[in-house]
Amino acid sequence: MRADERPFGFELYEELKSHSQGGVITTTLLYADIQRLKAADRAQTVEIFGGSDSETMRRIQEGSAQEVVGYLVEVAEKAHSGESILDVVGYFGESLLLGLLSGGQ
Repeated sequence: MRADERPFGFELYEELKSHSQGGVITTTLLYADIQRLKAADRAQTVEIFGGSDSETMRRIQEGSAQEVVGYLVEVAEKAHSGESILDVVGYFGESLLLGLLSGGQ
């Protein structure tokens, strides 16, 4: 698949995998969730992250995959500095879970 043909969710997942701290987020995803994200266009990616705060949603709607990952990792690092890793995973896991549940499939 050529780079210009890849869905936004695929780009986002690839950026998460390549980022040194992206594992904090990707480890909260089940295999089926990863496959859904990789096939998602931008609108579907917004649905997947539907349980996230408004700033995260805005960035997914408007930013590049690299910018979104940078922001997500920044949020995770801030949360991690004051909370346990379980709280960080809980935030992303919960926001993704809510998005997946509200988006059907």
